Amino acid sequence: MKAAEGEINKMASKDMNFALTSKIRIGQMMIKVRGVNANMESTVEKLGAISQQTEQDVRVAITSLQFQDRATQIIAHVLNRIDSLEGIMDSILSMRLAQSNMGTNSLNEFSQHLNQIRQTIVEATELIAKAKHNPVSQTSMGVGDIDLF
Repeated sequence: MKAAEGEINKMASKDMNFALTSKIRIGQMMIKVRGVNANMESTVEKLGAISQQTEQDVRVAITSLQFQDRATQIIAHVLNRIDSLEGIMDSILSMRLAQSNMGTNSLNEFSQHLNQIRQTIVEATELIAKAKHNPVSQTSMGVGDIDLF
């Protein structure tokens, strides 16, 4: 009986040692899992910050593209107006040249040329009136779409 009791104590001791060893190993694994979780949490926070910065950078890029588009439209509008004014100036210059080349008998010719200038001014005025006075408009920075191609 003593031998059986000794064997039972040995088996119980082995089971207890195995249980204690397993408990220690599980504790070590839990520490490692906590470390991995902390690293993942840190990585997620960093990704969130990167995402916010990327979103801000995209907003700035879109605003820059919108500004460039508006500036291009305004420049085209101004160039159209300048072309109209150049036509008027050319007519006036040709009138002065014709006037300096005219003799006293060409008053009728001068009158015709003056009428041509008046007609050119009327046509330029109509052209300017037809052109949009405000080539671009935007009510706020948050309004509008941008087509990327």
